[in-house]
Amino acid sequence: RYCNYPRLAMPPKKAKAKAKAGAKAEAKAKAAPKAAESETAKEKEEKEIEKADPVSSSPAAGSGVAAVRELKATAEEEEKKDQKDTQLASSDTAAAEGKSSDEDKEAKTSLDSAKAQVEEAEEVDLSSIPDPWEKVSDESAVSKIKEEDWEVIELTGSEPTQPSHLAAKEAELTQFRPKASYRQYLIAADFAGNSLPKISAAGGPMWLRFIALGMNPLESLDGLADL
Repeated sequence: RYCNYPRLAMPPKKAKAKAKAGAKAEAKAKAAPKAAESETAKEKEEKEIEKADPVSSSPAAGSGVAAVRELKATAEEEEKKDQKDTQLASSDTAAAEGKSSDEDKEAKTSLDSAKAQVEEAEEVDLSSIPDPWEKVSDESAVSKIKEEDWEVIELTGSEPTQPSHLAAKEAELTQFRPKASYRQYLIAADFAGNSLPKISAAGGPMWLRFIALGMNPLESLDGLADL
């Protein structure tokens, strides 16, 4: 016998729903390993960070570290500021000292210049001073000079009491102002290696028969006869 009833089959809607559910289950099954793998990688990364810096990995510890770093940065800034202030103070002190030194030099130069002008203004009449070698002939004088037959005195030594030779070589002289006893007894002088700018700076007139003026910045020999 033949039956006119159709074969039993699932309704179309139910078949679609079942297929969709299967697809979701399959997608979920595929995503689960990926999520697990991602989560495992994240945990691994966190563990590595914690292993490298266990202090900073803790939230509370991280706050403490940040505070310490901030204090350290502030201290460094203060130290740099102090160093800068010290350098500025040193520069100001050096500038003040340099200015003071320059002012002192200028004052000394002005004083020396004024003193030299006063000394140059003074005139000495040599005719009023006896010649210590008045009784010594020219030939004898030349012989005495060659043999250095005289008393030798120095700038810092005692004053002469007889015909004498002044040893003032390389004495850093820029001006020589003889004392009365020098004018009275000096018959020779060695001014070599000084800083005399002109002949008049040697302190004439005197009764000199011999004078050494080598290695001086002399501008000319004018006035040599007046020594």
